[in-house]
Amino acid sequence: MVHGLVKDKKTVKYVSVALAAAVVLVAVGALALLSGGVDTVNGSEGASRQYAEKVSALRVDDLTDTAAVATLLEAMEMESLAGKYSVEIAPESDVYTLSLVVEKSVKADNKASFDAKMGEKAQQLLALIPQLGKVEWTYSLSSDGAEEKQENLENQASESIDTDGAGKLLGRDVREFGASQKAFEELLKIQGEN
Repeated sequence: MVHGLVKDKKTVKYVSVALAAAVVLVAVGALALLSGGVDTVNGSEGASRQYAEKVSALRVDDLTDTAAVATLLEAMEMESLAGKYSVEIAPESDVYTLSLVVEKSVKADNKASFDAKMGEKAQQLLALIPQLGKVEWTYSLSSDGAEEKQENLENQASESIDTDGAGKLLGRDVREFGASQKAFEELLKIQGEN
């Protein structure tokens, strides 16, 4: 078929070399897929797998280990989502609550998106810190994106999720997702579908 389209032998040689190279690339790709060397679904799943490996290894079993909590939050890249923040863990009605106070203000138009992303991070924290019962995040709202002081309480927003709420959203106890890297990958997959 190629010969009918090509007028001279020199072009046929280049076409044959190109076809041979394509066959080799396809064979190498198939071998890599079979050996597990390439992510078979998509690039984002590969990134999720790396994130799950990094973060699930930092599971915190002792809430008094503040350095471990700080390391986990850093690995979760919380600052890239929320900007600068402060954290406090305290008992609240027999439940330990991690309270995260975000320094930057969030545009009112972006509130739903910000809360959804923070809610996912909160679910991950509840999975990886089994002693936690609730995660709460507080920030100021702005209509034009300008920074506003935290003391301006009329523009304050506060959201939270507890283990019961997370369990209802996820269909089972959120703590189960912190049991292993594979379980944590399942949590990320569910969050990606929502």
